[in-house]
Amino acid sequence: MKQHSVAFILTHKTYLDTVVLVNTLARYGMPIPYTFGGINLAFPGFKQLGKNSGLIFIRRSFKDNPVYKASLRHYISCLIENGDHLTWNIEGTRSRTGKIVYPQMGILKYIMEGEKDSSRSIKYVPVSIVYDLIPDVKTMTEEGKGKEKNLKMLLSLSNTLKVLEINMEKQL
Repeated sequence: MKQHSVAFILTHKTYLDTVVLVNTLARYGMPIPYTFGGINLAFPGFKQLGKNSGLIFIRRSFKDNPVYKASLRHYISCLIENGDHLTWNIEGTRSRTGKIVYPQMGILKYIMEGEKDSSRSIKYVPVSIVYDLIPDVKTMTEEGKGKEKNLKMLLSLSNTLKVLEINMEKQL
């Protein structure tokens, strides 16, 4: 990570995936990557926290918007040129079943194009975090039935993070 930008390509089984990766990197003194996330996560209370933490909110679809595409490509190229690190969930959405979903190649394509426009290279690191039990199955089921995301999700995430922290400390 000192010599190259790194793109962590995460599978997306739960919202914890990125949190676990970032927490692990921080624990070992490694740089925290910028994270691409859906604009649907930019709700009050989380939007500012996300921005302050390096979360880059992007639209779910922008295939018919050439200006948005060009801006995102240029932004990614600048991040690579600065030696920054990136992460995103390759499926574009949580699987809701715990199984890997077919990948969406858009961000990967933009990062590869950004690397070509940059004088720096980037290394790609696939990451899959395996859980015995996915903590937010109930929430995902409710959302699958049409329930909107709310602040309860953040409280649940916070409680799950506390449990993860305790378990990680026991393993070290």
